Amino acid sequence: MIFILRIACKETDYDFFKKLGINISSYQYVQYVLTKPKGAGWGYLIEFIYNNIEKIEDKNISFIVPLISDWSDKFKNGNTTKYAGLIALNFYKKITQSGSYSSKNIITILLKTIINSAYGLQTELKEIITEILNHKWKNYQDPYYDLVKFILTEIYSRTICEVLPNEILALADLFWTYTPNKNHLFYGGINGNLNAFGISSNPGDYFPASAYQTPIYFLLQIKLKETVDFIVNFTNKSIKTYVSSTPDSRLDNISEVEVIINNKNQKQYISNSLWQIYRGTGSPVSPYLLQSIHMALEKFFLQIAKNMEAKTLVNWLNYLLESSDSASISAVVTSVVLAYPEKTFDTAKILFKTREFIIHDTIRLRSEEHAKVIYSIEQCGISKNKIYDDERIKTCEDKHRKLCLEWLFLDYQVGLVKKSEKNEVEKRQKILWKILDDYYNKLPLDSEQSEYDKIWKLFLARMDYRKMKVNTQETKQGVLVQFEPEVDSGTNEFRKQKEKKIQEDMQYQPLNLWADYKFNHNKMSEKYKEFEDNPQKALYLTKELLQKLDEFRNLDFNQVKYVEDMVLFNYSIPPRVCAVLVEYYRSQLNDAEINFCKDVILDRVKSCLQGNYSYQLGDGVQEAITLLPKLMKLFVDKKNIKLYLLFILFKDEHVGGIFLNESLVAFL
Repeated sequence: MIFILRIACKETDYDFFKKLGINISSYQYVQYVLTKPKGAGWGYLIEFIYNNIEKIEDKNISFIVPLISDWSDKFKNGNTTKYAGLIALNFYKKITQSGSYSSKNIITILLKTIINSAYGLQTELKEIITEILNHKWKNYQDPYYDLVKFILTEIYSRTICEVLPNEILALADLFWTYTPNKNHLFYGGINGNLNAFGISSNPGDYFPASAYQTPIYFLLQIKLKETVDFIVNFTNKSIKTYVSSTPDSRLDNISEVEVIINNKNQKQYISNSLWQIYRGTGSPVSPYLLQSIHMALEKFFLQIAKNMEAKTLVNWLNYLLESSDSASISAVVTSVVLAYPEKTFDTAKILFKTREFIIHDTIRLRSEEHAKVIYSIEQCGISKNKIYDDERIKTCEDKHRKLCLEWLFLDYQVGLVKKSEKNEVEKRQKILWKILDDYYNKLPLDSEQSEYDKIWKLFLARMDYRKMKVNTQETKQGVLVQFEPEVDSGTNEFRKQKEKKIQEDMQYQPLNLWADYKFNHNKMSEKYKEFEDNPQKALYLTKELLQKLDEFRNLDFNQVKYVEDMVLFNYSIPPRVCAVLVEYYRSQLNDAEINFCKDVILDRVKSCLQGNYSYQLGDGVQEAITLLPKLMKLFVDKKNIKLYLLFILFKDEHVGGIFLNESLVAFL
């Protein structure tokens, strides 16, 4: 009966195609015809099963589960949906309470059916969640763990968010907040990055980060004020924990700034990593959960800002600014301002009064060129998270990603913001020039200025329209207008010194690019003939670089405030180059050189096994781990290599995936 019903009693699901904007008048362009249940037989059969559920043997559950799943996937309301949900809930309790084996697929389908039937199971689900909250059940072996994990990690949770939004927020706070377990064998030694933020590893690591990875995006649409407050409070709690952690936050160069709003000073913590949480491009890498929450907040406000009245939008953005202790939320506000500057000047002028916001957003702009690479990292092979990857990659197409606060400051003065009337531009100029003059007045004397002050003077020069020379040039596309900032000789000399320092820090980047292209089978590596045809030069430069990095190998992070740019730009190069040399040029290396490469590779693998390690994109760990099978073949003494492979298998933290190469294929 069930088989006949699922095959014969269905019709084409035109509603699905309408949601996608597809109008199908025939099937000739549709490879797969999606269907939905049709006829009264479905309701009668599902009700019959529910009324006789106690008589159903466990071995028959697998026949019934697809039936109730087919129905609840398409119909979220009604008595039949309620019966389907009650059947699924009954089966789920029976399986989990008895401890009997059931396939992961069956459990997943049952959970999805329960969530899809939430409108009919409101009372039952609220009782379950209340029980979970009262007992603080959040560990793997606790009751209903699988159910909560499904709600907090799967994209199908919208229905239950609509029915029980406040309860879902309470569950999120319980499960996402780290609670030390002093009885755990590895207490204090695992999930260092998450624990540093006060975030639990339950119910998952939320990789890859995406606005769709948590229920937050749905909850913002359903309960805006409550969800915004949750995001702000959870972020405040996490960032305060992170700031007080050691040595994690020492790597991050965190400072405290003041945001002046409504004649009050709101203090916020800021760093490059915190500012870029919503983009997932910062370093050190922040928890993917925190990234996903910020991404959801940004996505929601970018979508509603288009049709929202300017005053209402500004009120929301200002509320976020005045409620947050973390500049990561202010960065999200900045993104909305950059996207809709014509509506948000009253928020922009608040952001402009905190110089660190302007500086960090310019750094964020430079990171945007790497964002697509970061979001595409999972798509090296067949991605299991395509919906999340695609959501992030699509954000790179937003026009405002190519803007920053520094440029917007100038645009407002010149009148380049659309819908700007002349009197409005003049009014804004007065406000902005007052902000600039306040900054000038706060600058120390030239002899007393720090490096940070001198950098800020360069920013002011690029932002102040009053002190710019305007050059025009005729082109085929029209008149090109260029704004040339005027700087004093001292500031100009400082600029030249900074440019020279950057060139010195970046001198090994051609070597890095060659190794990266070569390892990823990209023909672009052939452009670097100096290394492609001369691996000895690559090895020589690697040894030279390691000597320069040696002074930073045993940093005491309790004493060092930040890591030099030279290290951040180059520390990943040695293992990457050595991996390439062993993989492609071992026949041209002598035994001592191969041993050198082996030591560099194993040293990087060892680094990711340390308790305070947190994955950084492109840190060389992926390449190093990928080469372990090759090293096992090359060396007689395999003991350490085998140990590293074993330890890596038991790592909870994400290390970015492993590259597929000839060595790994042969090993597998």
